[in-house]
Amino acid sequence: MGKNLLVKAEKRFTGRNPNLFPFSKGNDKLPSRYRDTNLALILRDPSWVYCYWDIEDRILIDLKSKENFSGLVLRITELEGLSWAQESRIDWFDIPIQFEDLQRYINLPAEDSFYGAEIYAQIGSKDFAIVQSNIVESSRDYISPLPNTPNYNRDQLIELSVFSTDVGSFPGNHFSGNPKRLTRNLR
Repeated sequence: MGKNLLVKAEKRFTGRNPNLFPFSKGNDKLPSRYRDTNLALILRDPSWVYCYWDIEDRILIDLKSKENFSGLVLRITELEGLSWAQESRIDWFDIPIQFEDLQRYINLPAEDSFYGAEIYAQIGSKDFAIVQSNIVESSRDYISPLPNTPNYNRDQLIELSVFSTDVGSFPGNHFSGNPKRLTRNLR
């Protein structure tokens, strides 16, 4: 005789349970500003970064009150490495920004380089630094190395991910054939 299979069906609510979130009104949104001075870069791909920032209100008020204040600029700097040292700076360009601006995508002029961002206040004929970002590497590597650490598993991870190792600056030979993770399961 065949085995009987008992199937139990249940309907479950997957929405927000108001009993679990009594403080929530259902339309909660993150604030657009936290009124804290910061600047961050996130690499989108080797050619683009997403940059977001905020400047404390007291700094903005102080800048607006200065008679010879002429504006803010977002300075994108190409660097030789993971250092903001003056001798590490290769090139830079400025993007004028407004007080109400908080984010922007930026097309990078060169791949396989390091970039950072700074916001400067232009007062008279001088630029005054307000905030400095993290440094990102615009590498074609799919797995970016951590600074000053060996990449023990990078080649294995790339091979298992089915990416070719002849794209960008990966060491090793071009991957060919079936990926090992698939052939391993076929045995």
